[in-house]
Amino acid sequence: MNFFGRHHDYRLPSEAEWEYAARAGTKTPFYWGERAEDGCDYENAAGCRTSAGSTAVVGSYKPNPWGFYDMLGNVWQWVEDCYVSNYDVAPKDGNAVTIKDCNSRVVRGGSWYTSPRLRSAAFRIGYTPDIRYRDVGFRVARTVVP
Repeated sequence: MNFFGRHHDYRLPSEAEWEYAARAGTKTPFYWGERAEDGCDYENAAGCRTSAGSTAVVGSYKPNPWGFYDMLGNVWQWVEDCYVSNYDVAPKDGNAVTIKDCNSRVVRGGSWYTSPRLRSAAFRIGYTPDIRYRDVGFRVARTVVP
């Protein structure tokens, strides 16, 4: 992809990269703490002071500690990895899990349409790549070569 005369390589992040960015140095299930209910300033969730019922405009809520917006609770986010039930085959270098018969891909972060426990930094599910839901989206990562 070429913007303004510069060449940059954009891609879906690996699952490991996504979780690293979503946690933003925290060790709790949510980057704002232990409880989903405390995240109204950070996510578009049912029960918060705004009426969740659709995807929020990017930047409507506070960013995580590293400045990333909407990592949890706005839309599920596709990552590059093939869905496998555990991390046994996950590369140790943070690259995406690839398998020969990759029938589903991982989505992370939960959405405004899911229960609070599904909006944690750790929860993951697999969807077939051909699904189209109003609460599924993506963010891109840029490869930086030193």
